[in-house]
Amino acid sequence: MEIDKVSITKLEKRYSIAKSVLYDRMNALGIKPEKIGNRSYLSGEQLQLLDELQEHMKSGGSLAMFADRISKQTAEQSNMMVAGQTTEQSTEQSALLRIVTASLLDRQPAPTTLDPFENRRKLKEIAEEGWHISTSELLPLLGLKSIPPLDDHNRFTRMGFVFWKVGKVGREYEWRITKVQS
Repeated sequence: MEIDKVSITKLEKRYSIAKSVLYDRMNALGIKPEKIGNRSYLSGEQLQLLDELQEHMKSGGSLAMFADRISKQTAEQSNMMVAGQTTEQSTEQSALLRIVTASLLDRQPAPTTLDPFENRRKLKEIAEEGWHISTSELLPLLGLKSIPPLDDHNRFTRMGFVFWKVGKVGREYEWRITKVQS
């Protein structure tokens, strides 16, 4: 059974996540919803990609790792097609490959220089804007694989910032960031 369109509202409930987290995932994967009236919808192929991401994250993976894996698979598939090699793929995999390839072409190229302070600037902006971010978004910014032990106030300090555990969205904790006061 192929699904034509699924509304964003249904996906929030399906994955038990906030709309902002859903849009973060969609942006990372280059998924652009189709707008019909006041509502946004995803295609069956886009839904399949988000379902795969959900399973990946349930098993302990991160959004960044999944997006990286998809990007590498797409590049490998593209190289194989360019070289004239054939691969046996199901129709669904081919459709998924086309969506991911198209979305990757829409992305900006990665910066060529590594700025050691870029993550600190991102953390500062998040703190100043008062945004909350999920654990899977926070860990790469800190260069960590897991959250360090928390103190009695459900917080930890790193890189001149205090990270406060403020709640849970779906299966992930949500964090508020503040600058360390001198």
